[in-house]
Amino acid sequence: MTSVLSFPATSRRSIALPVIHGVVVLSGLAGLGYQMVWSRMLAVSLGHEIPAVFAVIAAFFVGLAIGSLLINHRISRAKYPARWYCVIELIIAVWSLLLIWLIPLFNSSVPVLIGTEPAFLWQWGVTFAATMVLLLPATLAMGATLPALERFIISRFKEPQVLPSLYAWNTLGAVVGTLLTTFVLIRYWGITSTLVVLAACNFLCAGVVLLYSRTVNSAGIYGDSPKPKLNSYLAFLLFACGLFGIGFEVIMVRLLSQILENTVYTYAALLAVYLLATVFGASLYRRWQTLILGLSWQRILQYLIVGVFSAGLLSVVLLQVSSSIYQWLWLSLGYNLTAAVLGEIAVAATVFLLPGICMGALFCHLACIAAPRMGFGRVLFINTLGAALAPLLWGVVLLPMVGAKYTIIFLLAGYLGLLFPVFNRKRRILLACSIVLLGFAFLPLNYRFINLGSKDSLLFYRDGIMAAVSVIEESNGARHLKVNNHFTMGGTASRLSDHRQSHIPLLLHGAPQRVLYLGLGSGVTFEAAQYYPGAEVVGVDLVPEVLSSLSYFIDPPASPAWGKTPRLLAADARRFVLADTERYDVIIGEIFHPSRDGAGSLYTREHFTAVKDRLDENGLFCQWLPLFQLDLNNLKTIVRTFLDVFPGAQLYLGHLSLTQPILCLLGGDRPVRPKSNWLASHVKARDLQQELIRTRLNSDFALFGALIGEGKALRAFAGEGPLNSDNFPRVNYQAPYFVYSDATPPSERLLQLLNAFELTENPQITETDFAKQLNLYKRARNEFLRIGVQYPPGDNLESWARLVTEPLLGVVTTSAEFTPAYRTLLTLAQSVFPHDQRLCFEILKGLDTAAPQFPEARQLALRLLRGLP
Repeated sequence: MTSVLSFPATSRRSIALPVIHGVVVLSGLAGLGYQMVWSRMLAVSLGHEIPAVFAVIAAFFVGLAIGSLLINHRISRAKYPARWYCVIELIIAVWSLLLIWLIPLFNSSVPVLIGTEPAFLWQWGVTFAATMVLLLPATLAMGATLPALERFIISRFKEPQVLPSLYAWNTLGAVVGTLLTTFVLIRYWGITSTLVVLAACNFLCAGVVLLYSRTVNSAGIYGDSPKPKLNSYLAFLLFACGLFGIGFEVIMVRLLSQILENTVYTYAALLAVYLLATVFGASLYRRWQTLILGLSWQRILQYLIVGVFSAGLLSVVLLQVSSSIYQWLWLSLGYNLTAAVLGEIAVAATVFLLPGICMGALFCHLACIAAPRMGFGRVLFINTLGAALAPLLWGVVLLPMVGAKYTIIFLLAGYLGLLFPVFNRKRRILLACSIVLLGFAFLPLNYRFINLGSKDSLLFYRDGIMAAVSVIEESNGARHLKVNNHFTMGGTASRLSDHRQSHIPLLLHGAPQRVLYLGLGSGVTFEAAQYYPGAEVVGVDLVPEVLSSLSYFIDPPASPAWGKTPRLLAADARRFVLADTERYDVIIGEIFHPSRDGAGSLYTREHFTAVKDRLDENGLFCQWLPLFQLDLNNLKTIVRTFLDVFPGAQLYLGHLSLTQPILCLLGGDRPVRPKSNWLASHVKARDLQQELIRTRLNSDFALFGALIGEGKALRAFAGEGPLNSDNFPRVNYQAPYFVYSDATPPSERLLQLLNAFELTENPQITETDFAKQLNLYKRARNEFLRIGVQYPPGDNLESWARLVTEPLLGVVTTSAEFTPAYRTLLTLAQSVFPHDQRLCFEILKGLDTAAPQFPEARQLALRLLRGLP
């Protein structure tokens, strides 16, 4: 039995043909690999904003389209098609190697040209034009590979119906390229080595084809037709299939982003499944060609379009259960990368498999009909142009404008519209499909995948051009922001803690006049900057809809609460830093979810260096790190990278939470020197003084006592090892392992971190008494956190109180300046009073003995004795 993807072979061809199939696969592998690598390299300077992302995709597709068109007529009459193909592959290989040096030069100049606040059309236009020119030699050649291969295979093996097999093998290579580049090459070998490997694939393809080349007749591929002619209806169908097919992928990927983890591996899994489905479609069409010879091409077209329409409807219905499928598989297979990726592949299959099969068969059918009329190169040109326009139309225009539901309806209606010219008088199928689509519009299907509690309220929801953004209010009135359902970006419940993320770096600077925030989230961290009189504040966030949701959390920029109106921008933080020419006293990098695709680029050496260039003299850069979302290995990688740029870096603890510990990497020209009376000499504004009381930062010990480590101790913790860089984006590829695993509790990682730093006298502090007290404060802090881990609260309050009272009194004795232990015991005594008054007064007596300088324990005891609240 003949293989689905093979040609009829003679004994002479039995070896050559599989080899050429391997060349087709290898060519597809390299092509898709280049697209993924170049997109990541260019995102460094062009940003992750949708105008930039889609402009890069469009530039890539347009280059492919033009390349296939330019070679269309020439290759059809070439006497030596193998030589043409070899030259094409060599051009791709050589230019891709040159891009190893050209793209970094490009990245250093283009951001300034785009600017910090570009208009949509300017950003899109500059990105498209610059990217297209940069990649054009390679993309032109890549667009010419399939027409050249088609000509070579037909001339060499005398098989006229090569297109379905050629398309299937080449797309199979793209699937392999997607998985190999993402899961192996970039992660283990880095960007540069990956490009070298892909270029080697091009050289190998050229060498193999040259080995099997021979002179062929110069007549046209499809008989003696003198010159291919354009058929307007077929051209329209090809363009529409590219427009609708990629549009379907764009919409579904956006919807699935609310369900899946959105790591670098997520998109690779989705793309691989989508491409593999089209491979199955092309293979099935190749097998069934002999079975459908008696049918007109119009009748086959009708069946395939109805198939795409029906499969699209079914995939939207299956989307409703995809979250359950994902969670069930993940739980069944265990918390690890393999289980998570298999779960994501399964979800992608429920959405993409049937539509992709039908789309692959539909394209092959149209290509087989149109290629003899207009040439295979022109077929690819028209189809690829439609694909280039798809992300802009469906992702940028329609999805934010009308929402996911009606965008899908418009797309499916577009497929039905393709049926009108071929149905003639028999319109029953068209009428039935239209009725089904109309009924589908009224189905109560869910397009908002948001996890809401039974008493939660959805205050704000927007399907943006980048993500779905929602504001949720809980029954207790607390609000929080969610992006794509997975990423909670702060809220009102953590207001005091979030304010500390501003206060710590701003207070350590002492007199900030210009402040830049990279990342805003709910804006609560950013809000704390309003307490610094005269400070000019700039806030940047990648997702435009996040800026629209800020009014649910903070005062608007025009509010009198702000001394100077802050400047808020929707921009990629990495690109903004490269494009900006201003200098800042303090730059604060908000918490970026390390596992999210692209976030790892904000922890690279190149980004830290660019931020350092934007600091004024004595300026400080604070990068917040979510220890609850990082394992210690990735943390060490980030710290090593930060130290490489800021040798005097310091590590601070943001707050005393055991469930969501956060860390501040602080860098500048020199380390911050702890001094007594620092706050008294730098904090004069009364509003700021009151704010620091609320956030428990109203003492020099509370501020400088957050320091965990610096200098040799910090370097010893980070250890020797690789850095996170643009060439080796280790965090981007390693952080997802943490998300996909059943990690240790963050409290345990916090204790491991604290244990790594030995508390010694600080040589930078000249006041001996302050130095000793500060070290005692840190010891008390560490012991307080250990007690929290060792004695977690239980159901029986009195039993838990008896366990922790003595250890906490020891903390108070170690350092009375460490007031969290004192406050905890005070609260605990008041809580146990209704149940065990004796225990209550024992706690208060112990407190008064341990810290007699504080009157709160005595005052509470007196109130309780008098029966006062």
